[in-house]
Amino acid sequence: MRLARFPIVLVLLAGGLEAQQSAPPRLADYVGTYADAPGHTLEIVDGDGLFAVVDEAKYPLRLAGVDRFTTITGQTVPFLRDANRKVTGYEQNGTFHPRVSMTITPETAALARPRPEGQDSPADYRYHPPAGLHDGIAVEDIAHSDLGVAAANSIVRAVLDGTYKDVHSVLLYQRGKLVLEEYFYDYSVARTNSGLQPSPWSARLRESPSIGAPSRESKNAYCRDELREL
Repeated sequence: MRLARFPIVLVLLAGGLEAQQSAPPRLADYVGTYADAPGHTLEIVDGDGLFAVVDEAKYPLRLAGVDRFTTITGQTVPFLRDANRKVTGYEQNGTFHPRVSMTITPETAALARPRPEGQDSPADYRYHPPAGLHDGIAVEDIAHSDLGVAAANSIVRAVLDGTYKDVHSVLLYQRGKLVLEEYFYDYSVARTNSGLQPSPWSARLRESPSIGAPSRESKNAYCRDELREL
């Protein structure tokens, strides 16, 4: 009886080892700040999937195997680990880019979700009129417009639940009045990315197949300054 059971035990153990080896990696393993060009770094974040952040733009990375990810242009980016299984960096075009820190800045961490945890429930969102800032932009309650409060709630909740991803702001301007103004991912009236100038590194990313283009809505979010130009 013991001999008959022994092969079954081996099969079970082998199956368990195979399951452990094929288990997907923890995305948190890759989070941190990595060296890029001399004097320049990029940050990798675990949000709705893994993504790199360069000059406030998000570059999604999709799992393609053990410690391997692909950019949206299809290039593979392998990550390396040390003997203790800690991620030490990644390779790109034959160059090793070391991880210099396991932490990321608060501003970059905020790009992982539309609103901070506890403030991001779509069901809890309730419309509120834009603030009058005496900046030359007239504001009005959306209830007095053709859109209505239900439309405003629906739009913002769709950002919060991930239907519309990486939307930094939503401003609705109707008949010369601002009726909806909401910011996400730590952006605000005071902090927008509409005036950002691309750095040489981000320009290289957009043009090369190495990382690819940033997420579709990650740039050119509308703000009050842009409304004045309409």
